[in-house]
Amino acid sequence: MNTIKKRILLAEDEVINLLYMKSILERENYCVFGAHNGEEALLIAMENRLNIIVADIGLPGIDGVELISRIRTETQNHKTPIIVATANLFESDHVRFIDAGADAVLVKPFDERDFLELISRNLMQF
Repeated sequence: MNTIKKRILLAEDEVINLLYMKSILERENYCVFGAHNGEEALLIAMENRLNIIVADIGLPGIDGVELISRIRTETQNHKTPIIVATANLFESDHVRFIDAGADAVLVKPFDERDFLELISRNLMQF
């Protein structure tokens, strides 16, 4: 039986959102790193080998688009799946996030079941 926990970075500046997503993932036995801004997220990505990254697009400091680019070029997680979390429903923005290097887009608010399915699907592809 594999007991190694999958390592997930959550980059979210809204504390309630971060705690909500973290609680969902920890119930599923994931190891979760939380970051409140882009700088913290980048530092965690530089120091840890991650299995998946979920990043809010509107992070203070280094925003989500820049964070994706820097993770892809400056860390060991250059191939780690990145899911962008956003409240923006515009298709053109979703295309911009994917073009920046994101693997998927999670629209807030989201259903817990859909969130876990998106995590699971992206972990399987990695």
